[in-house]
Amino acid sequence: MFTRALIIYMLISIFMLSSCNNNKYSEGIKKDTQKIFVKNKGYIYGLTFEGQITEKSYCKECELNKYTLTLKLNQLSAKPIFSSEQYPPYYTFESDSVLNITVSKEFFDQVKERDKVYKERESFNLKVGKLELLYLNKEKYKWLP
Repeated sequence: MFTRALIIYMLISIFMLSSCNNNKYSEGIKKDTQKIFVKNKGYIYGLTFEGQITEKSYCKECELNKYTLTLKLNQLSAKPIFSSEQYPPYYTFESDSVLNITVSKEFFDQVKERDKVYKERESFNLKVGKLELLYLNKEKYKWLP
């Protein structure tokens, strides 16, 4: 009887200790993911670009990138380094003059192909024609408004 209780106690202790290690590992993954997210959001936030919407795309099956725009860029403040300046599904560069971005439904509904687009450095907004639309969420860990 004593042996059985000891074995159960040891199993519970082992389970609890391994749970603590898994929790620390999960926290580490969460922090790394948040760091990468903030870095990539900061990259787009810090860019200045100007161009034209060449394509609007809707993906019914997609979760994060239902509404995307393809922009032909005439001006870009910092040429992308293709290995690090990609953050699908939120943005991807096809080249240093073609940028695909994910936008909110509200943003998507207010623009059309061939609209001129301008983004100022350190701005959450995109200017599209006479409109100034919120592109990036002001909350740290959220991309779309």
